[in-house]
Amino acid sequence: MVKRDWVLETIEGVFKKRGIPKLDTPVLERREILYAKASEEVNKQIYDIADRRDIGDDGEDTEKGTVEHELLSLRFDLTVSLARFVAQNGLHSFERYQYGKVYRGENISRAKGRYREFVQFDYDIIGAGTPYSADIRTVQLIAEVLNALSLTPSFTVQINHRVILRSMLSACNVPTNLHMKCCSAIDKLDKLPWEDVEKELIEKGVKAESTLILRELLIPEKVADDQIDKFYALLDHMEQKIISSPAIQALQSDINTEDEKKEEKEDKQPIEEKGKEVPQQSSSSKQLQIDEIQQAFALIRTTLIVMNDLGYSRNIAFVPSLARGHDYYTGMIFEAICINSEGRSLGTVVGGGRYDDLIGILAGTGDDQKRKVPAIGFGIGFERLVSLVTNEKLIQVGRLRSREADVLIVPIGFKKQDLIVKMGLVTTAMLRAENSLNQLGIRAKLHDSTDLNPKNVIGECLNSHIAVLVWIGEEEAQNGTVTAKRLEQSKSGGQGKCIEDFCNQLNCTNIC
Repeated sequence: MVKRDWVLETIEGVFKKRGIPKLDTPVLERREILYAKASEEVNKQIYDIADRRDIGDDGEDTEKGTVEHELLSLRFDLTVSLARFVAQNGLHSFERYQYGKVYRGENISRAKGRYREFVQFDYDIIGAGTPYSADIRTVQLIAEVLNALSLTPSFTVQINHRVILRSMLSACNVPTNLHMKCCSAIDKLDKLPWEDVEKELIEKGVKAESTLILRELLIPEKVADDQIDKFYALLDHMEQKIISSPAIQALQSDINTEDEKKEEKEDKQPIEEKGKEVPQQSSSSKQLQIDEIQQAFALIRTTLIVMNDLGYSRNIAFVPSLARGHDYYTGMIFEAICINSEGRSLGTVVGGGRYDDLIGILAGTGDDQKRKVPAIGFGIGFERLVSLVTNEKLIQVGRLRSREADVLIVPIGFKKQDLIVKMGLVTTAMLRAENSLNQLGIRAKLHDSTDLNPKNVIGECLNSHIAVLVWIGEEEAQNGTVTAKRLEQSKSGGQGKCIEDFCNQLNCTNIC
């Protein structure tokens, strides 16, 4: 629990310092909301609460319909609760952090960090703000959290953009219906060589000539040496290649032509019909436009600049193969990984992105226009972070001592068969010494083994890094004294000392 408490307090402290409010919601949600908003896979993992009707004194169900009942289930994440809270309170702008237990009927795997009950820690900003500000602030908060924990030698926040992914695939002449399958393959590029990724892409229906263009975009031959300059060069390279590609140019030409036809049609409408809403969306709202692509690259570039200025140049990376959440993320996406001293990844500890459609859908709003609720946030892999905490780290931050106790109190002058018969007076003296030390903030414990051999007892103390060994026998108990030995010293110090004087002396020497 010490590890969990410290990780939770440290993460929460980052948000408290910035005045970000905390939200708490019930673990129970209405069943129809959870099932309507979850994917098919998650639906199979939801825990339902048994329908509890009014039960009469005789144990039989009372007449149905006398009391309104709601079918409830345990929440599987915190986003549905957030969406409900925003919708119920009519909020147009909202920022919060939240943590709590969530439940999924998964197969338990300790190695993969999968549990049926686990803690989730989320941060989200809902509502429109200054362009780019929410996105960059969110990335910066991830870095602040991991920097505050400093569990590993390093961490990297990897960023990308859904529009960059879509435009990259379109520039390579990959059909739209294959984009999701391609993203799942591209996302493996940090673990697999290009040859394996290329093979998977071809198996999923991508043409060989398209994979050649894709490789040139994802793995350019010439980049700068400096890390940040390398990302700037990669951004410039990709943006120029994508926008100038025949596929994107042809797409933009089609959009312009269709928009011109739409304007011409509107000009021919009767005056009284003009200005009325057209139910179908124009192609320009469905297809990628060059200015949309340019804005995506500009956001990534600006994020790199700001993070560099804030001192995180070694902790930020543009990763064009990052492709999480294809079905709900709409803008910037990000993941954070912890890295050990050998430069090896210890896995993803934070993930998130912009999801401008999801809150509206979860809240159950009406038409497409209303469903556009600007939102961005991230979830922290709390259990994985806890697993990365070492005892050395807790000692370093003062949450764990290097030894379990400062003083060990041991009875002396008894044989094993005498312990129960003759220990009454000595036990009283031992407990009195333990209480006196504890009241002074000195951690003392009683010897809990029947092995009273002095050599073995001293060995136990040395293994546990205990500083002082205290012996109490019948003589000490009768006289109200103790015999003590500082284990870092060769001589016994404190033989025949009064318990109160001994305790005060230990307190003054600050052995804790």
